[in-house]
Amino acid sequence: MKFKLHPSIWVSGVLFVTILIFRQLLLTAPTPETSVVIPPPTPEPPAPSPSPTPSPVRPQSPAPTAGQGSLRVSNRTEHPVRIALLATPAGDAEPVHWDFAPQEGSQNGLLLSLPAADLELKAGDILVAFAQDGSRRYWGPYVVGKTALPEFDAGLSEWHLILSPSESSRSL
Repeated sequence: MKFKLHPSIWVSGVLFVTILIFRQLLLTAPTPETSVVIPPPTPEPPAPSPSPTPSPVRPQSPAPTAGQGSLRVSNRTEHPVRIALLATPAGDAEPVHWDFAPQEGSQNGLLLSLPAADLELKAGDILVAFAQDGSRRYWGPYVVGKTALPEFDAGLSEWHLILSPSESSRSL
């Protein structure tokens, strides 16, 4: 006995399988959050290589790590970027993000805020920025009070994050 399927059923099946394959490929593609690897410290300096390196770690000092304050961001790159903030586990804030056009806030920076409250960064909060133009560039991750950026301005009680084309820019 010969069984024949209608051509539209064949087309639907092929489209369904194709969508499943592409969906699986997109879900397994590396993202900035999962592809950043921080190597353990070594006693000898590493040889120069073209691979990305983690953000430089600043020595622990009581003033910057104790500072709570707002966040001012300058996008000095030619890329549209998204800044993502993940608050420390002790905080009750949900992860949030802000989008910046190329060169937006490049001179004085833009003071970031939340829709329902003031934004207060504290030591341990994590920031990362990534390009939204398909270039696969990212900056960070930055741990507030632990990495060189963002810098704390005690006079203004503000954290300053300046994204520049050369500052910690990496691509996947």
